[in-house]
Amino acid sequence: MLRKGKPSGGGVDLTSLAYAANSLGGADITYGTGGWLKTQMPHVIGTPDVNKDNIPDIWAVDTTGTMYFYTGGRTAHGSRITATWVNWNGTLAFG
Repeated sequence: MLRKGKPSGGGVDLTSLAYAANSLGGADITYGTGGWLKTQMPHVIGTPDVNKDNIPDIWAVDTTGTMYFYTGGRTAHGSRITATWVNWNGTLAFG
């Protein structure tokens, strides 16, 4: 699910991210489907734009410890790219 924040003073109004009803548009929208449950993809982080298209991107680690990179998009994320074959299962944080 994706929750869009309301613009505020050059940033985002954090209270608009607290509840779907407060968000820009008043509801969460589907951004990605399949494989995003915590049991399938336990580590996910949104990052500033990596591929220079002015849209934040996503890094994720699955249950096998494989790290993936997903380009962000305005309505859906891009195809995943295997970022590394190193086992990240023992890692507590990344990003």
